[in-house]
Amino acid sequence: MSRAYAAAHRGAVATRALARPNAKTLAIIGPGDLAEPHLQAICAIRPIEHVRVWGRSKAKAEAFAAARHNVTVTDTVEQAVRGADIICTLTSSSEPIVKGDWLEPGQHLNLVGSSLRSSREVDDETVRRGTFITDSRSHALSQAGELLHAIGRRVVDQSHLKGEIGEVLAGSVPGRSSEDQITIYKSLGHAAQDIALAHALLLRAGKSDRVVAVDW
Repeated sequence: MSRAYAAAHRGAVATRALARPNAKTLAIIGPGDLAEPHLQAICAIRPIEHVRVWGRSKAKAEAFAAARHNVTVTDTVEQAVRGADIICTLTSSSEPIVKGDWLEPGQHLNLVGSSLRSSREVDDETVRRGTFITDSRSHALSQAGELLHAIGRRVVDQSHLKGEIGEVLAGSVPGRSSEDQITIYKSLGHAAQDIALAHALLLRAGKSDRVVAVDW
């Protein structure tokens, strides 16, 4: 399993915990190496009927969409975001490409592409509007650029980070509490979680006689 697929599986776990069960429209921001694994993983846990993709290179976005009947290329990020139930940002952008003013009640966002405190895929308003969950609290408070920028500008404080996805799964931290709630999962990559995921997949493969490749 590659790092891209590990990231996608983490995102799918968060999506299952935080997105609305009837989510049908997926927006993929960034048609790079992370796009296909996220498409597969999220379609496996939500009844996705339509996918929108945006990329800085329209040709790359069109190539991604070409072999898939339910994928539409949008001209702007805003067109991809508005009306989507689930939004995955999969870019290395250093400046926000998603604006909080575009968000609608009930959406879920997976912020995956950027993992440095100097980079942000979404703006402060996005952070402010969303219930913010991450993979690791300590990692987020040192490297999650979107959250740290919003804290630095006093748009939110540290308490805006509600918890880790593991705490949501364990029931010690609430996840989605209403249909209208906007939820955000910030993925920074967590080695212990990746090892646990690989172990679980290998065990499952052993029970079903399937082979799972772990490529780290």
